[in-house]
Amino acid sequence: MANGGLSNGVEREQLWSLFAKYGCIMDIVLKPCKPYAFISFSIIDEAMLAMSELNGKLLSHGSDHPMSPDPQLYLLYVVECKFTLPMFY
Repeated sequence: MANGGLSNGVEREQLWSLFAKYGCIMDIVLKPCKPYAFISFSIIDEAMLAMSELNGKLLSHGSDHPMSPDPQLYLLYVVECKFTLPMFY
């Protein structure tokens, strides 16, 4: 999970190109109006490498982006998330 999201000006393509350097990404989910994203890798070791290399780094918007300052990445690593849907869902 990363703190880059739609509400702080980060786009899906920007996260994809940054995180793809570390391995095969299965999916990136950005929720509208939320400052975070969920990034899924197909291999755990690749996710761990991305986290160790990118945690705390600044995510540059580029010179033409109105967002200032550039957001700093705070990453959280989750191996597996188990949940069950409510009976009425």
